[in-house]
Amino acid sequence: MKNSKFVPTPMEIQNLIKPETKQIVKRDYNEISSASLPEYFDPPIEQPQRAEIAYYRCQTDQLKTTMLPPI
Repeated sequence: MKNSKFVPTPMEIQNLIKPETKQIVKRDYNEISSASLPEYFDPPIEQPQRAEIAYYRCQTDQLKTTMLPPI
């Protein structure tokens, strides 16, 4: 492996473009258009998911007997 001295690349000169000056135009609240709403909205009829039609039984009694030792 050669021990070479680090030589940085020369910097490039760039002329940045001066931004154009623009006049700020103030608008009245009445001139601003409101958000347009769709003409119709017909959502698809969805089927209930399994969690909605499933039956869950309470298992708190089982947890007391299996998880907690008697006092």
